[in-house]
Amino acid sequence: MVVVFWIVGMHFLVILLRFSEHSTDFGTHGLHQKSTEYRTQPLRWTLATTQKTQQTVFVLSLVYMRGGSTFHGRLFASNPDAFYWFEIGQPIYLAMMGLMTIPEDILFFLNGTRRSQTVVELDYIYEHLQNFYLCHLAQMPVEMVHQDSILMSGPRWRKYVSCMKKQAKSHLQGITNECRKKFLPVKCKVSAGEAISSDCLSAKVFLEGRKSKIPTNNATARKMKAYWECLHKSSLESAFHHCVHFATKECEESRIRAAKVMRLRLEDTEALVKTYPNFRIIHQIRDPRGAVLSAQRYKMLSRASGNNLGKGANLFCAKMLEDMKSYLRLKHKYPGNYLQIKYEDLADRPQEMLELVYDFIGMKVPPQVKKHLQEITQSRVETVGVLSTVRKNSSMTAHEWRLKITPSQKSVVDTECFRTLHEGGYLI
Repeated sequence: MVVVFWIVGMHFLVILLRFSEHSTDFGTHGLHQKSTEYRTQPLRWTLATTQKTQQTVFVLSLVYMRGGSTFHGRLFASNPDAFYWFEIGQPIYLAMMGLMTIPEDILFFLNGTRRSQTVVELDYIYEHLQNFYLCHLAQMPVEMVHQDSILMSGPRWRKYVSCMKKQAKSHLQGITNECRKKFLPVKCKVSAGEAISSDCLSAKVFLEGRKSKIPTNNATARKMKAYWECLHKSSLESAFHHCVHFATKECEESRIRAAKVMRLRLEDTEALVKTYPNFRIIHQIRDPRGAVLSAQRYKMLSRASGNNLGKGANLFCAKMLEDMKSYLRLKHKYPGNYLQIKYEDLADRPQEMLELVYDFIGMKVPPQVKKHLQEITQSRVETVGVLSTVRKNSSMTAHEWRLKITPSQKSVVDTECFRTLHEGGYLI
């Protein structure tokens, strides 16, 4: 039985202070840390248990771009008792900054230096993680809950999505692009790291804009407010409030609430576990060579890398190595709250890993999930696309990069990711 706490205080302050800065460079061994101090305080929320939520399991999966994360998500999206969100970090940053960025462009500066997410950023992230896990969906920004990723988040979202299609007169992507062009400065589109740390935009300005507390002498803040007003004057706002009750009802009735996130460091999940002692955190890793080659193929390497394989591998592996080290510390401190798995194991032995994951969260595997996993890993047909998961042979797909990687490519990634490969138990 997993006990989950209900939050009754709606206005709260997240106390998550970084005692020191860490840094990364484009070296040959991935991450170079200056400190090993971490946040350890629980989130300062007013908590109370309720009988209704005592049987609900909260799961957060920390995954990587091109790391088998969509396949991982099927473990929960196919469960009729689960309310699942496909990559919750991306819409949070869209709502907070009006920026669509890949993970490394949030967690690193353009020169490759590691950046710590600010306390204000983390406040915003945890606020909306709270809203999701406690089914306070109506309190989320409209641009968060009308993302394309909702379409990939499982059957419990269908009524909501159907309602939104009928009520909204325009597609979110078109509206956000139009509002961006009108109001957001061009230089603010570079990356989250540069935007937050420059005079262009700051996390404080973003959140002041969200709360409509705009300093009259701050031109950027006024533009951010105009951007949000542009979004909310569209048909999305009224459609969202008309339809959100469908999603809220499904969320409240679910026994599992699960989400995956890429735009967060594993060390920052400790605050969640301290606040909810029975929170389940799953960390899925993948051989960096397969992930980075796939990212380059689909032009998903960070802006900091300039689509250079070596620089892209360095940033990817710096993040993964840091998370693996955090996992060892957190697993030792909270042995029942953390599980680390490999995408390759999930692809090679899907049913066995499915049982392992569900045993970890304290639930039995529903027959629908077993059937679905068999269908997408041993299909007679195969879908092709950036986010496709239906495979004739999932194991062959996971290791296919070995047949395509050139000796020069392998040498570059092996060099940049030597420590990460070693820590992850991957043969060089």
